[in-house]
Amino acid sequence: MVKLLDEALIQQNDRIVHEGDSQKQSDSPAVQPARMDPNKLQGLNLCVSSVELPEHLDLFEKGLADNLHFSYAGPQSGRLARMTRDGSVKIGDGHTYVALYSRYVTDLRADVARLVAIEADKDGTLYNRP
Repeated sequence: MVKLLDEALIQQNDRIVHEGDSQKQSDSPAVQPARMDPNKLQGLNLCVSSVELPEHLDLFEKGLADNLHFSYAGPQSGRLARMTRDGSVKIGDGHTYVALYSRYVTDLRADVARLVAIEADKDGTLYNRP
């Protein structure tokens, strides 16, 4: 169901922002897009505070994404370095957390934002902690 929703919402060359639950990097925002069909979708731009999960880079390996904006590479740093060298990942800019988040509302505005929260209220406010 989520895969179908992703394929209906996400379009060629969209900028996708993945953010986890209070920097714990929930796998939900990353796993589903990595399962999309690269024959139907390509040229995505990924913005993520931390490249923590294999699925973040699977988007590039499968030919779904081209550009990456991030702050920290975490456990995927070795793989990211290899993929950057072989040209399968183009790094837009390196950022501090503050710079990346401020750019989300200026020049790195998301076409699709995938967020994780503990709950949401009727107005759409997301809550990550009690």
